[in-house]
Amino acid sequence: MLTACALIIRAFYGFCQSDEAFYISTAKRLFEGDRIFIDEWFPTQLSGVIILPFYALFVSLAKSTVGIILYFRLLYILISFLISCDAYMILHRKYSETASLCAALFMLLFAHLNIGSMSYYTMSFEFFIFSMLLISMHSGRGYISGGFFFALAVLSLPSLVIAFTAA
Repeated sequence: MLTACALIIRAFYGFCQSDEAFYISTAKRLFEGDRIFIDEWFPTQLSGVIILPFYALFVSLAKSTVGIILYFRLLYILISFLISCDAYMILHRKYSETASLCAALFMLLFAHLNIGSMSYYTMSFEFFIFSMLLISMHSGRGYISGGFFFALAVLSLPSLVIAFTAA
């Protein structure tokens, strides 16, 4: 919890000055009517589909995009925190508290290229690792929810479909 609070404070000071707005712009284009695979040629454009509902929610409430980058930073921290908490609970069933906590903290703190926002890199990492943890539970519920999160990982980074064919 303390680590998540530190990340929230850090969100106000920024993470990345280059790609952060681009990831949000993909959702913006879809929101404004652009079509995937027709109007957009970016290889990981499907990540925009995942963040589109969050973009639409923000714009409908704020009536503008002022503050949207901070919103997506905080959203990423929230999602990462929730996934880390679940990862801790799943791992703690089989491993020590220290090992489970270290793995959960790694998930919370890791952000590819230090982009602490909803990017195709960060979403694919979070969703893929979480899907594998859920599947490792060896239960019907774990398989179904793990499959759902694996599908989100593939939507975030389509080349991850190779992991499905390898299994």
